[in-house]
Amino acid sequence: MYKLIILTLVNLCFISNSYAQKSKKTVIKDPVYGKIKIVKIYNSDGNFWREMKTYKHNKREYKEDKVYYHGTKMIQSIDHRIDGKKEGVQYWYYKNGAVLSEINCVNGRWFGPFKRYHENKQLREKGYYNKNAKLEKEYIRYNEDGKWIEKLEYLNGYISTGVTRDFNLRGDLIEKCTYSAAYKDCEERSYANDDTHDYGAYEYKTTIINYRTNRSGLRNYRRHGPYKDFFDDGTLKKEGTYIEDEISGIWTTYDKKGRELYKCDYSNDTLVTCINKRYKEKLTYESIAINGSLEGPFTSYYENGNIKEKGTYKKDEYHGIVSKYNEEGKIETEVEYADGKMLLANIFFTNGQIHRKVSFKNEMPYNVLECYNKKGKRITSGSLKNGSGTLILYDLKTGAYKETTKL
Repeated sequence: MYKLIILTLVNLCFISNSYAQKSKKTVIKDPVYGKIKIVKIYNSDGNFWREMKTYKHNKREYKEDKVYYHGTKMIQSIDHRIDGKKEGVQYWYYKNGAVLSEINCVNGRWFGPFKRYHENKQLREKGYYNKNAKLEKEYIRYNEDGKWIEKLEYLNGYISTGVTRDFNLRGDLIEKCTYSAAYKDCEERSYANDDTHDYGAYEYKTTIINYRTNRSGLRNYRRHGPYKDFFDDGTLKKEGTYIEDEISGIWTTYDKKGRELYKCDYSNDTLVTCINKRYKEKLTYESIAINGSLEGPFTSYYENGNIKEKGTYKKDEYHGIVSKYNEEGKIETEVEYADGKMLLANIFFTNGQIHRKVSFKNEMPYNVLECYNKKGKRITSGSLKNGSGTLILYDLKTGAYKETTKL
């Protein structure tokens, strides 16, 4: 930022001599300083654009150099020198006459307090240069609306402590950074119709990376501290914590109604356990994951809130009893699993009455152990035995015969 400002100011001071076609020299007498030489320089179209005043006092040469914007009477810069070196306050101006900067110089170098301004005359920055022409003490920078965006303490050109802020075009705070001697801890946030939708804390070590560079994807820092992610309407979407760029502790994800979808526990960037939930109008699914695999009980729901399915996972596979229900809450099937493989199934009529019990082998019906009609009386189920034979199928709603299939 400072290099750009310096180059701009240098360019303002060194105007091409191609404009200078003639000069006019005069001498006036001053009761204090004696002879003052005045040189006025005009460009090729006759417009006055530069005036230099020189005089000697106490064996020293003093010079004031004014440069004007081409073709106007608006001053571009005022340069003061003693014995050829800049001394005192140096001024630069915008074309509208507003002060661009006022910087004090001693023995040819920036030294002491300085101020720079926006073109709308709002203060842009103020600070102090030490004898090495480096920032020292308090430095404050403002945006064109007058909001401060940096309040920093410098020590010989280096930030020691302070706070910086950044705002989007609407004036919303999108970044706040706190400095110490070794770290820069930043909180970022963004808003609907902005280029991101997250808010988090980041830790910059040693090298300070420009925020806009970070936002373009070159993020050369480590995430550290609380993190939040939001939907476009500002509703919280996700929250958790980073420690030294690793996901740690409890992370929770929400839907737009604020209901928990996931509640996961991490250690050293590794998922340990996670409670998963799904919603439509109401809760539709919940389960637990451990070390990245579904483990333990799970339940899914219909939109009316009734249970659709419940059971247990073991390493992403059904294990134990898994029960399925219809929308009215009546049980449909009850299946026993071992590491994802079906062992035994109870099948029910839609009125909740048990219809048949079937054992399985290699995922295929093996034996029908029991078979009942809708009134609970035993009926024939076919000749299936040890995986071979026929299987009589009945309508689970009416109980009427449907067909006979051969296995």
